[in-house]
Amino acid sequence: MQLYPAEGGSLVAALRNRRAVASPITPYRYASQAEADQVIDAIHMLVAGRIGMIAFTSSPQVERLIAVARGAALESQLREVFTRVRIAAVGPVVEETLRRHGVTNILRPDSSFHLEPLVRSIAAAWSTR
Repeated sequence: MQLYPAEGGSLVAALRNRRAVASPITPYRYASQAEADQVIDAIHMLVAGRIGMIAFTSSPQVERLIAVARGAALESQLREVFTRVRIAAVGPVVEETLRRHGVTNILRPDSSFHLEPLVRSIAAAWSTR
């Protein structure tokens, strides 16, 4: 089930109390300042080639990743990653943010700019690799 960061705790508990198997995800959760180390770890995995695609669902995600990379002196490495790793954007607003940062290899749905078409676009692109 898809949850927003501050929601769903009671719903998940109620489902589990009824013996349902709930697998909550929070695709719109952003790493806080306290979690910068996790973002840095993700950047290192991208640089090492352990992540083959990265998807953005909002412009603040792009800005946060670049800000953390800049703060950790990893911005040039991240920009190099953007030339060789597939980058997916949920829609034209996120795509424009990426382009402002020099990213050109951007995959996005042609229409219906929300999560399901993004996932379908990613799956289609991944299957042709």
